[in-house]
Amino acid sequence: MKGALEADAFVNAARELLNQNDAVGAERILAPVIHQFKVDAPVQHLMGQIKKAQGQLAEAERYFRAAIAHDLKSGQYYNELGLILQARGDYQDAIKIFRAASALVPSFLMVRVNIVRCFMELGDLAEAEREAREYIAIAPGADSLTLLGTVQQAQERHQDALVTAETALKYGPNLRGLRYNYATALEKVGRGSEALGVFEKLARQELDTPDLALHFSRALYAEGRKTDAEAMALKAVELWPHVAALHSSLSRMRQLAGAAEASVAANEAAIQAFPKDLSLRLACADSQIGRASCREKVFAVV
Repeated sequence: MKGALEADAFVNAARELLNQNDAVGAERILAPVIHQFKVDAPVQHLMGQIKKAQGQLAEAERYFRAAIAHDLKSGQYYNELGLILQARGDYQDAIKIFRAASALVPSFLMVRVNIVRCFMELGDLAEAEREAREYIAIAPGADSLTLLGTVQQAQERHQDALVTAETALKYGPNLRGLRYNYATALEKVGRGSEALGVFEKLARQELDTPDLALHFSRALYAEGRKTDAEAMALKAVELWPHVAALHSSLSRMRQLAGAAEASVAANEAAIQAFPKDLSLRLACADSQIGRASCREKVFAVV
């Protein structure tokens, strides 16, 4: 009895450490007693979570399968196993496991999102759309509609994606994510001035992501506000100096303005700050002007 209580204490301590994002410590505590819990699904699941947190996906899969073997009715265990298979690129098997999770817990809607994403990774966009529409039928709302819009964009059905984005926006007209999606959908169908209006309002409220900054600066440039576009692009690389796409966009704007000397200055400064970031070096090397100076930096020994 005493041994069992001590083992339970180890399990509880491991769970607490995992909750504190200390997966290594959690494993160190749980590993010596895990053999006492071979038929205990929650403990097997806990070890699976610990392994997953450490990126040990094969080991995580083994423990999640053990948890399922001793509790065939837990949709959560199936979903977590499906996520491991998805992360490993085993999309077909992941879909089967996600379907099992959905059958056990129909209200667990995130499983449906995972299924759609697996079909998209497999390139089966027709099936992805069917699943997304089934999700909408079960739970109409911003989340399910946004997922359908993502599928439609992948199908290059941009007008349909715009309609879907407009419909999603009705469920949360003040939600930044939905407004951003609507603006990008407007861009795709050539309604750039309308997209710029949305991006500008979002940026004035808060310039909170590099994606918003990138789209806003490009939209400004496309509408002829080139000075504003460059200023926004420069502000963006100052806020997110590690994002290569922002440097590429700023460099291109400066090149087109004839500012060859300044075109890659921000990019080169970012390389100095993040010398091991190859994406920054490649962005610099791909610059039309300043190519020689940047290429020398791409494969420099750091």
